[in-house]
Amino acid sequence: MFILKKTLHAEIQLAEFRGYHKAREDLIKEKETYAEFDRQQLLNTFIIGVSNEYENPYIGKVVDFFSSDPVIWDFVTNTEFVFMGAFKPYTKQLFEALLKLSPEERAAVMFVNLYKGKEVSFNKVLRPDTAILSPDEIKHTLMTNGYDWEKGVGNPTISK
Repeated sequence: MFILKKTLHAEIQLAEFRGYHKAREDLIKEKETYAEFDRQQLLNTFIIGVSNEYENPYIGKVVDFFSSDPVIWDFVTNTEFVFMGAFKPYTKQLFEALLKLSPEERAAVMFVNLYKGKEVSFNKVLRPDTAILSPDEIKHTLMTNGYDWEKGVGNPTISK
């Protein structure tokens, strides 16, 4: 009886172990499915993004994904790249609000959900190849590069 009880207990533990791992695998697959759905929903949408660098905001169209990061066509710099900062869907209201802030303030506002209430690490050094544009200069650059910031739509003007 003792051997049967001990064997039965081991079998129950093994079944629980297998059940836990199966449930964990199912949860991981479900999360991956939702992540893929989220990526597909973002594809071809316009976003406003900021990095934790001292630079202009990014106004871009999501054209692809590299791992979980969006590849955007940025209408401010007129280039395509993997974007690793904080972003939100484009709205004219958000765009105009962010233009009133300094680059550091933009990062503090946009990264608040990513950092869960912690301070944002911010690089205050301006890269030599970057100039901080005024709100009017950003709007003009966007229109020149094929983005109507008033309507929130645009097509890249590729000049390679």
